[in-house]
Amino acid sequence: MSRLGGRPNLPKDIPLPVWQGQPLSFIAQFDLADLPAACGLALPRSGSLFFFYDDYTQPTGYDPKDKGGALVFYTPAALASISTRNNSVTEMGCSADDITSQAN
Repeated sequence: MSRLGGRPNLPKDIPLPVWQGQPLSFIAQFDLADLPAACGLALPRSGSLFFFYDDYTQPTGYDPKDKGGALVFYTPAALASISTRNNSVTEMGCSADDITSQAN
């Protein structure tokens, strides 16, 4: 299932991406079979794309030291066929206290 935010449906063999010792924030995942073909955009017609970004330091990418602050990766498996792990809140870089304080 394509989605924005939430928890990614990462395959079990792919760890959550980390940059400068901190987990990158999950932005989106797309099942490429669900997307319409775009003129001039050479995307595979099957598989999945995952997008991550350091939304804390918000690197722009203009400086070479920003390399790694954003990540897009492709897996040939469709999202529906990926055997995922149960990403815990702490594995995603948050504690229960973080979530409680953000909700208030």
